[in-house]
Amino acid sequence: MKIGRLSCPICSKKCMSVFRKVLLGPLVSVKCKECNNFISSAWIKSILSIIPAGGVSFAAWAIMSSTLKEKFPFMTNISQSPEEWAVYGLLAGVLLITAPLYLFWVPLKLRHM
Repeated sequence: MKIGRLSCPICSKKCMSVFRKVLLGPLVSVKCKECNNFISSAWIKSILSIIPAGGVSFAAWAIMSSTLKEKFPFMTNISQSPEEWAVYGLLAGVLLITAPLYLFWVPLKLRHM
């Protein structure tokens, strides 16, 4: 897949940018300017691509939880709460895992209106 503009699954002409696809979802569609069909992403793969971000967020929360701080004294100087680390983990998961996974794994498809 060439990064730049993505092809419509129906007419195979370039219809949207990579950034637009990352913002696209199963309930959000975009109209192809060439064939006038509505395009969205596949339901199941869209939902499955979000799971890694939740896993990274949970891992960040678990690592920084108070029980682990008691076991590892060097973690007591960290000022952020475990909930803040969960948010940081969620952001890292979205940026590093979910966006590329969504871009390359989730297909575009015709949305019937």
